[in-house]
Amino acid sequence: MHYATLKDGREVAVKVQRPHIEQIIEVDLSALAWVIRLIKNYPPIRRRANLEDLLSEFSRVLVQELDYVQEAQNALLFRENFAEIDGVYVPEPIVEHTSRRVLVMERISGVKINDLVTLDGLGVSRVELSARLNNCYLKQFFLDGFFHADPHPGNLFVRVEPQLPVTYSANGYHNEYGPAHRLTGDAEAHAVAPGTPFTLIFVDFGMIGRLPPQTMEVIRSGVIGLALNDAERIVACLDQLNMILPGADRRPIVQAMQVMLRYSYNRTMREMSNMDVEAIFDETRDIIYELPFQIPQDLLYFGRALSMVGGLATEISPDVNLFLELQPFAQQMLAAERTEQNWIDQFQREARDLGQILLNLPRQMDSYYRAANSGELQTRSDLSRLERNIKRVERSTDRLAGGVLATGLFLGSVQLRTRGMTRDADRAGWAALAAVVWAFWPRGDR
Repeated sequence: MHYATLKDGREVAVKVQRPHIEQIIEVDLSALAWVIRLIKNYPPIRRRANLEDLLSEFSRVLVQELDYVQEAQNALLFRENFAEIDGVYVPEPIVEHTSRRVLVMERISGVKINDLVTLDGLGVSRVELSARLNNCYLKQFFLDGFFHADPHPGNLFVRVEPQLPVTYSANGYHNEYGPAHRLTGDAEAHAVAPGTPFTLIFVDFGMIGRLPPQTMEVIRSGVIGLALNDAERIVACLDQLNMILPGADRRPIVQAMQVMLRYSYNRTMREMSNMDVEAIFDETRDIIYELPFQIPQDLLYFGRALSMVGGLATEISPDVNLFLELQPFAQQMLAAERTEQNWIDQFQREARDLGQILLNLPRQMDSYYRAANSGELQTRSDLSRLERNIKRVERSTDRLAGGVLATGLFLGSVQLRTRGMTRDADRAGWAALAAVVWAFWPRGDR
């Protein structure tokens, strides 16, 4: 990064692309492709992710990052989305001086978002900062469908503002600069822990993500389910997002989600760090072993940004309660869902589904009674879970035996080598390696 002054006096930051970076990335991507060819057919991986599609998505975004003209356009769109939001700022790209390999943008100053000692000294409220970060991303994820996909501390800065006289109202607030809008949830955070006024600054828009309207609608429904402690609604949304493997039984997933919510709902991150992990594992053991989930490629960067923001918000304020943070936003979306929903379409959909059920019901009841009267009614018990547990015990026994055998052979190899019996030591070493391979070699997809 370089700094300069334009002829009109504006101070700018200049990002110049490193020489030969395209060739370096091409080599790195080729290496990744080689690794994927080696592991893509491993059954547990093949079931849950199409690694080649994920690499394709990763490569597409990475190549986009090299185009600084595109990055400038991304920054302009982000500025437009937050133009009327107080407390969030994006430096202006100087488009007329930007090329594919050189990006010129307004120079800004600020403190890194994770420099907490400095921010504490400036009087910035950690609760308010964590809330603003979360609320910024709630807006990006669920209203804009366009989000900054690389929220690490080097791309987020805090600028302390002058103490301005502020008047709050139901529609936002006014200061000496005029009317402004607040992010949903900002006023609540300010009321809980008021601090020095500040602006959250985003930089580096090379890596961005987009969510289609249909995906945004499903995720919004999931957020409402999370705020309402509704496990079935959350799992239904995961299913609609293709994050659950086809054919997986939804019932144990709902039960596992209910367990997770019971231990985590309405708790701070500090409280959740002290959860009884062993108890949770005991109650969700089958789901954890089965892992009936997969990674859709179009949600790769959404998941990445979501996890990074959650980790950063927790680092800033370990006592943050993400469920309370969600509630104002979820209430707003729930109200919109109820008022904006096309009731005619909803009625037609419900009537069609009900009609299908009514048409099938007589035939199903007739088949049931015929089977019962003729003594052909059968019950079926699902023993698949028991069989899986037995297989796991057998597999653990194999691994234990293989581990003991490999350890003995390895120690024997060391003893033989110290006595100068090199050839016998080599044989024992190879036998130990063979025992390890035998113990951990996958025996079918379990």
